[in-house]
Amino acid sequence: MLAYRKPFEIISKKLFFFSATSLVLIFTLSINFGLRSPGGVSSSSIFKINSGDSFLSISSRLKRENLIRSPFAFKIFAFLTGSASKLKPGLYELSPNLNGNEIINILIRGGEEVEVTIPEGLSVAEVDKILTDQKVILSGDLIEFSKDRALEGWLFPSTYKFFTGSKVEDVVDIFLEGFDTNIKPILDSNPEKFESNLVLASLVQEEVSDFEDGRLVAGILEKRIKVGMPLQIDATICYIKKNLSKEGGVCYPITKLDFKIDSPYNTYQHRGLPPGPIASPGVSAVRAVLDKNSSPYWFFLSDPKTGKTYFSETLEEHNEKIFLYLKK
Repeated sequence: MLAYRKPFEIISKKLFFFSATSLVLIFTLSINFGLRSPGGVSSSSIFKINSGDSFLSISSRLKRENLIRSPFAFKIFAFLTGSASKLKPGLYELSPNLNGNEIINILIRGGEEVEVTIPEGLSVAEVDKILTDQKVILSGDLIEFSKDRALEGWLFPSTYKFFTGSKVEDVVDIFLEGFDTNIKPILDSNPEKFESNLVLASLVQEEVSDFEDGRLVAGILEKRIKVGMPLQIDATICYIKKNLSKEGGVCYPITKLDFKIDSPYNTYQHRGLPPGPIASPGVSAVRAVLDKNSSPYWFFLSDPKTGKTYFSETLEEHNEKIFLYLKK
């Protein structure tokens, strides 16, 4: 019986080897197929990994957003290559044309460091857009965060380095550190008017760019407040149209109806300062407010073509300059 069993054992081993090899081959082909790009859509989308997100939840979201073909193949490949525990938080631009291996390689690199310049005189909404375009945060994150923190006027304009996919809290901390270093010491020289001077500086920032002109404008606005004269700052109308209205939109042209917008920020309808800053001022504007210059002027306007500011003592003179420089 031993003579008859030996060939049978050989045949069995060959069949087992063949079956095992076939299974491995089928498994490998299945994984390779599952790692292929889903295709079908060429546009990229932003995918965010938050700190603490599990690998399984990341895989599920990738499938839900049609960025991978097979969650099973993606998971197996990630575990076999040791990549499952290496995915890093961040914002990533991913396309359905990427295969699973390419996506994993992107996700293990982590967020990239980007240099972002925030100009003087931007609102929270405008800063939000810049940070979104640079993939530092998701659109609306800063606006939403500001609802509880009242960040308008506090986002110090400068050049920063952020990581894509940053927590909005971390981004705000960097801005506030800039404010505490550069703006707060100036405003602290008159602590009783800290808030009002910040609001006034935001108006000056939006109206004029020259420091000496800013000192004159700050003096004019202070005089108007003392006598109960409306400030009549076009920049506040722009702020309402661009940031506070339900539709949002552009500032110019400003129409007669715009001056009638019902808002506490409308300095044509309400006397005194608006309830808060309309932008984040730079150092120059803040210094201009703290060192405002008294003058005989009550009116000012800026030529949109040259940026030059013209001052007038009377409304008649002011209207003449409006005709000369704004209606020519």
